[in-house]
Amino acid sequence: MQTQEIIVPVTNPPKWSASEVVDQLNDLYPNWLRTVGLGVAIVSLGVFGYLQVAATQDEAADSQIRMVDTLLAQSSPAEAKVLIHLTGQVSSPGVVELEADSRVLDAIKLAGGPTDEADLSRINLAGKLQDGTQIRVPAVGEDVSTAVNVFGAEGQKLISINAASATELQTLPGVGPATASRIVDYRESNGPFVELADLMSVPGIGSSKFEQLKVLATI
Repeated sequence: MQTQEIIVPVTNPPKWSASEVVDQLNDLYPNWLRTVGLGVAIVSLGVFGYLQVAATQDEAADSQIRMVDTLLAQSSPAEAKVLIHLTGQVSSPGVVELEADSRVLDAIKLAGGPTDEADLSRINLAGKLQDGTQIRVPAVGEDVSTAVNVFGAEGQKLISINAASATELQTLPGVGPATASRIVDYRESNGPFVELADLMSVPGIGSSKFEQLKVLATI
């Protein structure tokens, strides 16, 4: 059996220029250029729309953050104020307004500072202020037990643990002669109390007794 050899001629593909390719496409697909242009336009619009939405969301988030910051600033405890009545040896006696975390020294400065006759060693300049407090800056030689008059929110006289005598300290809830004597001994040995909680360093005053007496006590 004889095999027949089939020879298939090989032709080189046509070499077209760019303009010829465009012409061929125009012949086969008359609207191809319009379709491609429309596709590009649609993609561009989609990208632009996405960027616009993202920008709007970012702006809304920033606006919410700014609103929260504003509310927090308005409700910050640092904005609280206290009114203090200064009497005695200060340049401008009267009522002054200070930040809630201010000290006795800050109140005296706001009242024009002490006079030449003031004896600042007799009061606790580092004491924390309470709203409605009346502070009398004593003169040299003045009885310090009457130098500081403090009144609570309901008009009750508060007892200064730094200025009161042993007898006056006994008016505090739960404080008898022995405890009052220990309070006086403690402040004479260690200096003025800086804050009310320091009373728990006095022998015989635990957390329970401190809770009782702190209601009518002040620095």
